[in-house]
Amino acid sequence: MIRRPTRSRAAVTWPALLMAGLAILPLSAGAQGSPIQAQSVLLGLPRTALVPGFLDFEAACRVTASYQGVSMRDGESASTFLAVAPDACDMAVYVLGIRLALPVASATPLGRTSYSIPGVSGFTFGLGDVSVDLTTSLRGDSTPSASTLSVSPSAMAWPIWGAVPTMITAQSGLRGSTLVTTAPYTLSLAFGLGVSVYALGLRIYSWDATVATAAGTPLVEIPVSIDLPPSVPEIGGVAALSPYLVQVTWTQNHDDDFTAYEVSVSGGAEPHVFLVSDASRTSLRMDAAPATDYVFVVTVVDGSGQRATSTSSRVTTPAAPTPSVGQLAQLPLLVTLLAAGLVAGFAISRSSRRAKASRRVPASFSHSFRAR
Repeated sequence: MIRRPTRSRAAVTWPALLMAGLAILPLSAGAQGSPIQAQSVLLGLPRTALVPGFLDFEAACRVTASYQGVSMRDGESASTFLAVAPDACDMAVYVLGIRLALPVASATPLGRTSYSIPGVSGFTFGLGDVSVDLTTSLRGDSTPSASTLSVSPSAMAWPIWGAVPTMITAQSGLRGSTLVTTAPYTLSLAFGLGVSVYALGLRIYSWDATVATAAGTPLVEIPVSIDLPPSVPEIGGVAALSPYLVQVTWTQNHDDDFTAYEVSVSGGAEPHVFLVSDASRTSLRMDAAPATDYVFVVTVVDGSGQRATSTSSRVTTPAAPTPSVGQLAQLPLLVTLLAAGLVAGFAISRSSRRAKASRRVPASFSHSFRAR
């Protein structure tokens, strides 16, 4: 059974001071803007027999771990930190079954500390003293997915409370949207103990050894956001719909950070680049020239400017159609009919103008006379 540690004023003050110091640390662009996060980690050791029937030891200690998440492109690195500060702690040795709490001030100690417990009752009639030399060392070990992240250092130790700089490199090799993962660290606290029992000023017993190492729970997981390059588009086909029109189709991009398709066309008088901002649009038609080669390439661009380009695809427009022999034989007749139509139209127009010019409006007058 692990006792629940109580928190002292010192355990409350240390994390606050550490957080204030972390606020002024220089960080990479990948960490800037991310909030500093903190969590409590339990490093507990249940009652363990060191010398059966005579000496036991137990500990229930916490540390506050602070860190800052990072964001980066795949293949890039970003710096952050992992900082630790003391939190609530309760330790005790048992001598002949008598529990002697160590005066750790309810804050996890780090390094070497000596404690003297005078006038222990229960054995030697209260004339015994117990001296305890306690050594604690804290370390962190990272075990990220080797296929996704690389962390340096992968193992760190804290001779004193504070922060250790950490470099995280993304190496997933994936494509798509944003990959959200973590760089996990397991904290562990190693206990070394030296116990001496005195009676009437004479040392009657002494024991000194490394006790055990307590693994912390939960894991410390530094958030990592990896901006993956876009998914590579594929050209579904290119076609010459006529000597004067070509079409290209491609696969749709479903990435969350899609920005645009760039459709590059070379051939003809000069190259062109068409920008398509609608992710659901997967085809494009353009005017073409007869008997001309056109090469198409489709590129996907994401929100951070990363690009993924398809392989090229080529199409040749057919030559413009030429008139057949029969069509050429009919050409004089078509010209004659056209000329006749023009002459007839001119004659009708002229006749209409003459008719308008010859019209007169008669005036009719009627007079009545009465004889006188």
